[in-house]
Amino acid sequence: MSLSLPGMLSVYYFLRCILLSMLLFVTACSKTEYADTLEPDALMKLVFKGWQADSIVKRPILKIQDDGFNKNGMYLAPVKVLKLADDRAVLLTRAIPEDTGKISRDVLAAYWFKRDGEKWLLEARQDDIDSLRSVQEIKAVKIIELAPARQGLLIEYSQSQRGETDVLARLYMLRQHQITTLLPENQDFMLLMKEFNHADCTRRMKKAPGKPERVRLNDREGRDGNCLDIQVKLELKPGKDLPGEIVLSANAKMFEYREIERHDLPDANGEYFTSYEVIPSAPRSTMVFHYDEAKGKYQRVSGSRSFLPDWYRE
Repeated sequence: MSLSLPGMLSVYYFLRCILLSMLLFVTACSKTEYADTLEPDALMKLVFKGWQADSIVKRPILKIQDDGFNKNGMYLAPVKVLKLADDRAVLLTRAIPEDTGKISRDVLAAYWFKRDGEKWLLEARQDDIDSLRSVQEIKAVKIIELAPARQGLLIEYSQSQRGETDVLARLYMLRQHQITTLLPENQDFMLLMKEFNHADCTRRMKKAPGKPERVRLNDREGRDGNCLDIQVKLELKPGKDLPGEIVLSANAKMFEYREIERHDLPDANGEYFTSYEVIPSAPRSTMVFHYDEAKGKYQRVSGSRSFLPDWYRE
């Protein structure tokens, strides 16, 4: 069977189209997606296709497995990009449930990148490291040295409610492609606590503690109030092989309002009053933590059990 010249040309062009189509398909499939820079938005768009700052991300792009809070999708926000070496970096993100009308559980995640020439490629991911409540604001993210060739990640966050402001810290081990907590469950390091929830306390905090005294306060200003300011310094001495010792040193100024008499009758203006003995103090205390290799966590080994006074915890 022989083909005429027009027929041979038709077969040629047909086969050529097939080969070109296959070549385009292979090229498209082998194309590696990358980011040109370590700018947070560029990395977010590389990990989460179509990501925008105010858009909701759903499955399958969203990889968090807990259906209890992500079934309607989540808002995703970059927290910080940390450069680990000239050719390595990690992006921390925070996933926020769509329903923000109540206090929610936000999810922290991490994504590792490696550099290939001028391109940054996604290397590994950890879609659920830990969680924060929606009212807790991340203030700082730091890489710290735990020991030679061992890095830690310190995340400081704050929360404020009803006249109280707290700053706490969580400590993690930063491994090659994994971040693991170094503190027991539900335990964070206190870095600051301020509670000025009535007018008399606010006035007293502006001066030295002084001596105990009796005061008569309007119930709208002073009843059942706490008055303290605790500031804590965290020091970590890197260990030789294992994560090193951590010392927390606290300086505090406190005023205990010890109730003496609650006046049952109002004054001429209809105001009710209570008499207190105000007892000032300025304690200093420490906590020492050592790394327990068997548990993979830090444990308190000496010092105060709490920086809060007994009268506050009662």
